Amino acid sequence: MKRKDHPEKEKELLKKVQTEYELFRYRMLLSPVREVYNACRVICFYECLHEYFKYCEKISSDFINVSAGEEQVLAQLWGLYLENEYLRADTWDEIEGMLNTYVVEQKQKKAGEQ
Repeated sequence: MKRKDHPEKEKELLKKVQTEYELFRYRMLLSPVREVYNACRVICFYECLHEYFKYCEKISSDFINVSAGEEQVLAQLWGLYLENEYLRADTWDEIEGMLNTYVVEQKQKKAGEQ
């Protein structure tokens, strides 16, 4: 999806992701060295996703629609990553696979609520 296809929803999502990332980064910078060391994988995860959302011009419209009203999208993606051993977040292709998995799970969750 090009950035101009859903400008308002995407803008809102990107702003929420940026704010969540900045809060996470701030908390990590205030943390003791041992805690930062122990959180190195989650830090790397947040950094990779932050870079993806900052620079990727073709974010899935399904992901934007599903996550537009959600809070703490990065934290939800981290939880999904921990629950599913096959998911990776080191390349953009891997991140896109994770976003697709997130979309499927969110749609199933919403269908189950109805």
